[in-house]
Amino acid sequence: FMKHIYTNTNTKCVGISLYIYTHLQYQESHFPVAFLSKSNKPKIKNTMNALAATNRNFKLASRLLGLDSKLEQSLLIPFREIKVECTIPKDDGTLASFVGFRVQHDNARGPMKGGIRYHPEVEPDEVNALAQLMTWKTAVAKIPYGGAKGGIGCDPTELSISELERLTRVFTQKIHDLIGIHTDVPAPDMGTGPQTMAWILDEYSKFHGHSPAIVTGKPIDLGGSLGRDAATGRGVLFATEALLNEHGKSIAGQRFAIQGFGNVGSWTAKLINEKGGKIVAVSDVTGAIKNKDGINISGLLEHTEENIGVKGFDGADAIDADSVLVEDCDILIPAALGGVIHRENANEIKAKFIIEGANHPTDPEADETKWVQNIQGFMWDEEKVNKELKSYMTRGFKDLKEMCKTHSCDLRMGAFSLGVNRVAQATTGRRPSASSAPAPWPKSWRSLDALSYTPVTHSVCINGVLHFGAQSFVDPNKYKVVTFNLGSERFGLIDLPDELQINPVVDRLVKYRGTACLVKYDNCFDLPNGKRVHRLFVKEENEDKLSPILVQIPGWRNVAGNLAFDFTGTTEEDEELVFAVSSVGIDGYHYVIYFNSETELLRKIKIDGGSSGATL
Repeated sequence: FMKHIYTNTNTKCVGISLYIYTHLQYQESHFPVAFLSKSNKPKIKNTMNALAATNRNFKLASRLLGLDSKLEQSLLIPFREIKVECTIPKDDGTLASFVGFRVQHDNARGPMKGGIRYHPEVEPDEVNALAQLMTWKTAVAKIPYGGAKGGIGCDPTELSISELERLTRVFTQKIHDLIGIHTDVPAPDMGTGPQTMAWILDEYSKFHGHSPAIVTGKPIDLGGSLGRDAATGRGVLFATEALLNEHGKSIAGQRFAIQGFGNVGSWTAKLINEKGGKIVAVSDVTGAIKNKDGINISGLLEHTEENIGVKGFDGADAIDADSVLVEDCDILIPAALGGVIHRENANEIKAKFIIEGANHPTDPEADETKWVQNIQGFMWDEEKVNKELKSYMTRGFKDLKEMCKTHSCDLRMGAFSLGVNRVAQATTGRRPSASSAPAPWPKSWRSLDALSYTPVTHSVCINGVLHFGAQSFVDPNKYKVVTFNLGSERFGLIDLPDELQINPVVDRLVKYRGTACLVKYDNCFDLPNGKRVHRLFVKEENEDKLSPILVQIPGWRNVAGNLAFDFTGTTEEDEELVFAVSSVGIDGYHYVIYFNSETELLRKIKIDGGSSGATL
């Protein structure tokens, strides 16, 4: 939703930048795969780093809201950053390796949500910035999601369909434990589409059972939403109507220039044309065209379908691609890549309004649901989809305008402030303030205030004392075990080794032989004798720290490294640790493991009939 706002005092240009996101359907603008090579990517000049630009706007909004520095830092740092190697066999028998990313920024308001893009220039800063923007956009739209983003650094034009499928499935295998219908829901983006989402759905379901809600933007036959293709363009239409209404105008008779004619740009042009708007200029990666009397959009859509681009269309004159941004028009809609409006061309823009249908197309310096349908198990008709979309867009714009009035700021900062404020309220609401603590903090624990640590493991109660693993907000690389005594109503801290990183997905804090034990899955390594080991961190008596002990797993060298812990617990009879695990990607079976640290014996029980797609 309305995410970037543009104001140019030199040209008296006021604009609202928006990115359309709906709980019914989320699909960012993406070009036909044939247009994604580096050679024909639009040239962008002197643009600010995407993450630096996003952080700058966030910090300005934070200052406007007067956020506490610790809260500001916690909102800025991503919840999790994932980087994985994806090696696949190519059709010619050679191997190719790619790097995949998934950044999960914030989940204070609900499951994280964001697209997956395939593009040669996918890199950590860009993915991080887009994930953060998703957090603020979903908050502005007031829909129950957080923000995430992902992608693979590849050129899809150089890969066959079978190679793209293998790459998508390998990427899904690497991240399937870290996404989920209530955790992180991927969607299409640049270079990906319904088929990509279908591959992700199928691969994810092998591990977790049939899960149609794991992705949005999938084919209709697999549970996709009606109105999906037009959703983003229709959202641009609704936001444009809301903005023009504020100025006593309507779409009819207005002149539009649209940069980008992929999914977003083409649907925007079609819908605006149906409302009486005049499209005078259009561009995509093949070229640009203009017609001051208005372009025949139905004819252009037929032409692009046959020729995969606007180049060569007879009903308009060819122009330089960069000139579309500065064409004489009433409303400019950048609907392609980021950073296209910068300090070198901002003063040349003649449009009175800018509606941003792409991700951060304007540099700060230039300023100076588908998921719901799948979960509920029934599908909405297209009329309801469009009605809900318009309702969310209209309400979002109204809330944005109220924020602008409250803080006397422009539309862009109003959008950032609205999104950041809602996420901040959700964050503090889920983490009680220090003043609400049942009892004073002991002197040695005063550094443990309400925003110092956040739980990352489930709690375990040992003799009336709750224990849970927690991550520091101040230093994300610092972990502790936080205790709360139910009797004295006091908090405490148990140290962990400095190098320890808690994985909230697979690590477990459990009770073992009367004390706290942290079971680590991802800290396993080979001993010189070839045996596999896992590490357990056990609290020693009379010591405020967890110390590691080794757990040998004889004969499991080729299996243990691929075990995924589904549950950890203790038995009542002999206080043995019990692990339910699956050997993903090796033999496809599940096992139950018993371990007794006193005798250092470990035994396993194979579950007959288990498979990697089953759920324990």
